[in-house]
Amino acid sequence: MVNSMQKTVTILTCLILSLTILLPTSVLAADNGLFTLQNNLELEWDEDNTDTTIDPLSEDPLNIKINTSYSITAGTISKLILIIFNNKQATITFEITDKAEWINASLDPENMTSSISETPQTDKITLKINPDKNINAYEEGQITIKANVGDIKGPLGLLSLLKAVESNEIKINVTQGYYSDIEVNTINLSQNITPYKETEIPINVTNNGNGNIIVKTELSETKEIWNATISNNVTISPGKTKTLKLKFKPDHKFKEENVYVNIYSVEEKDQSNMGKMFNLSYELKNDGSYTEETESENIDTILIIILIAIIILCGIIFYFYRGNLEEE
Repeated sequence: MVNSMQKTVTILTCLILSLTILLPTSVLAADNGLFTLQNNLELEWDEDNTDTTIDPLSEDPLNIKINTSYSITAGTISKLILIIFNNKQATITFEITDKAEWINASLDPENMTSSISETPQTDKITLKINPDKNINAYEEGQITIKANVGDIKGPLGLLSLLKAVESNEIKINVTQGYYSDIEVNTINLSQNITPYKETEIPINVTNNGNGNIIVKTELSETKEIWNATISNNVTISPGKTKTLKLKFKPDHKFKEENVYVNIYSVEEKDQSNMGKMFNLSYELKNDGSYTEETESENIDTILIIILIAIIILCGIIFYFYRGNLEEE
């Protein structure tokens, strides 16, 4: 009985194939044609509701789900051939055909099997994009994906009953995310300085993040008599270092006091995105070089300079006055 069924199927298959060869192509290709027999393969993804921004600091890949649909179309007579494909599986292969050089991506799985049926067989694959924090923020790239099903052969594997087919291509655009990481040089937090003398302290700030930043600074709890200033709103590119200048000129005598500096960065593109804040406390000590005698000497020097200036001015006035008298 089984052998009889197999013979019948084989005969029908040969008959259909013979008709396929003899009949015009227009008849075979016509929608709902009696002899139509073809693979159908489609890919799609939810572009509107899928996050395509890569978190550069994530330990896990960015996963993007892709929907697959596989079916066959069979005409009235070709449906008889489906008996041959009972419990037979089609192998679907997925591949990334093109992508930006900086993107590290893979597909999981790269191939799968699906039942051969007129009813669409749906499934999902995952596009995995591995983060790389060394890529500059906002870098954009495109990934192109497609799938294919190879020839599906009939009995004894001699004839291709279903020809190979490629799916539609899908293109997925992804964007590298931003992260903030600055390094602040915290050496020289203790300084010996001289009252009434301007002192400058360099503060090196390095941008270890992957996007342009603006470094902002604040002086907190600092007395006005210190006449303190510091560089502010300094733009730094990734991997670069710039030097901030903290300057002050105390106009009072002191033994030991502190100047407090707050340093933080904001993203240049979105300044509401603030990074870590550094709170620095500079311990300032009187170096002892300024004394009452120094102050007295300074005053004497100033008086001498003023006296010399008066004498010179009087000399000039006298010179012009005498010249006027001689003319008269």
